[in-house]
Amino acid sequence: MNGRIIIFLTLFSVMFGSCQKDDSKVADDLFAKGEYEQAIEKYDEFLKMNPRHVKSIYNRGRAYEELGEYEKAIEDYEQVLKLNDKHVQALLSLGQDYHRKKNYEQALFYYDQAVEYDMNSPNAYYLRGHSRHLLGQVEDAMNDYNKAINLKNDYGVVYLNRGALYLHLKNKRAACKDFQTAMNLGVSEAESALNKNC
Repeated sequence: MNGRIIIFLTLFSVMFGSCQKDDSKVADDLFAKGEYEQAIEKYDEFLKMNPRHVKSIYNRGRAYEELGEYEKAIEDYEQVLKLNDKHVQALLSLGQDYHRKKNYEQALFYYDQAVEYDMNSPNAYYLRGHSRHLLGQVEDAMNDYNKAINLKNDYGVVYLNRGALYLHLKNKRAACKDFQTAMNLGVSEAESALNKNC
């Protein structure tokens, strides 16, 4: 009898555990389809049983962000950092929230940490460079744009922004070359920058 109970409990936990994993996967699939409200519902269900599942907390925050519910998104990103203070994506997302609010100094605080924890993230260098660019930290911004491009040479938006920085530095030739590259990489604003400045 005890053997049967053990087998039943084992099977139940395996089946229940796989249902929970399915909830997380279903939520991820809904997010990928742009069905953010439904994704949040599935993440909520999954997180009731797995409240420390960092990936699902972060992804729920991303879903809130896509819906424009920034305060809820921030709560999730901060929760992620309580569980893993080196979570680069959460750091970048918090930085982007401050960037959106035009608080570039605070954005840099998070971007600096992201770069410290992942020196191979082109996105971290690009975002930090863009905040530095807007703060007038020209040399540092250029260094970050260059690092981002060295890590990912088809990162079109970085070429666009580096081109704008080159214009600021009165280097029209380099600016036009970057605008052309950005346009070739499909960045929609690049054609306008090219036509206006080159």
